[in-house]
Amino acid sequence: MLRRVLLPALLLCACKSSSGTKKAPAPADAAPGGGSAASTGPGTGTGTATPPAPDPMVPPAPLPKIADDADCATVADYYGPGFALVADGFKVPADKREGFQTAVKAAFGAACAKTDWPKAVLDCIGKHPTEKFTYERCLARLPAAVRLPWDTELAALVTKFGGEMAAPAKVEAPSGMVFEELCGDFVAEMARFDECSQAGMYVPKLEQVYAARAQVEVGGVIPDEAQPDLLALCEDRARTIKQIVGNMCKGKLGGESTPASP
Repeated sequence: MLRRVLLPALLLCACKSSSGTKKAPAPADAAPGGGSAASTGPGTGTGTATPPAPDPMVPPAPLPKIADDADCATVADYYGPGFALVADGFKVPADKREGFQTAVKAAFGAACAKTDWPKAVLDCIGKHPTEKFTYERCLARLPAAVRLPWDTELAALVTKFGGEMAAPAKVEAPSGMVFEELCGDFVAEMARFDECSQAGMYVPKLEQVYAARAQVEVGGVIPDEAQPDLLALCEDRARTIKQIVGNMCKGKLGGESTPASP
């Protein structure tokens, strides 16, 4: 059993619950694929780098249920019941949801294995409850080059089983840079944070970066004009992670990141 880790009070938002019911902080217009623009996949951003305000609601941290080195098939099997909630979100008819759930679980595992999804994504899914918010939040971490084909495949399955999901728009990528290259320091520090916290912690201030990316990403890249604001946000949040890692995780990781600047 993995030990739960607590962040300093000023970095954590309050977790509220009523009668044991979790309140997920997913935005109202969020859909599988991550971010507020995920329902149509990458390439539909507005090109405006105004970051959304983080939602203060934090789901209670669950006990881990799968091994740290779980593969795609294991993660897909663990999350399997959650695909019923995905079906509900896309209005798949009740009499077809069982078939959809089976098909999308198989497709999920195959796509993950074929394109070698990042371990951070698998850990994120495997260390959280099988709910729609988990899917939305964790798949927001996929690189656009992987997320776009998956969203396209998912849309085809939703349509096949009578649901409603628009396929990602096919747009020509403008002059720009992929998120992982622009915000490489943030991505690396998030991986260290996930390793330290065993991927079982949700911090809205950090997840805000992925939502901001979804707003500006066009054709799988961050346009030149949107890069300064997003980079500034990434650098600020990377410093936040370095502070967390320095205070909470020092000595638990194989290597140490560069200390945060004052």
